[in-house]
Amino acid sequence: MNDSDLESRLTEVEQTQQRQDQVVAQIHEILLLLAQRQHETERTLDRTAAQQETDTRAIADLQTMLRDR
Repeated sequence: MNDSDLESRLTEVEQTQQRQDQVVAQIHEILLLLAQRQHETERTLDRTAAQQETDTRAIADLQTMLRDR
């Protein structure tokens, strides 16, 4: 290989590395967004579960009140 071929190959390798770095950065960004959404979903599920528990207690209290009438 002559110098020109080596320089051309080096440029090609550098460009490939840059593209790979960009893809890695994009994947990292996507993973961060997914982690944030998962956290938000978990918080929503926790709130929903807490609300269901509150609603169940309220229904039980109402049933008790109706029975005691």
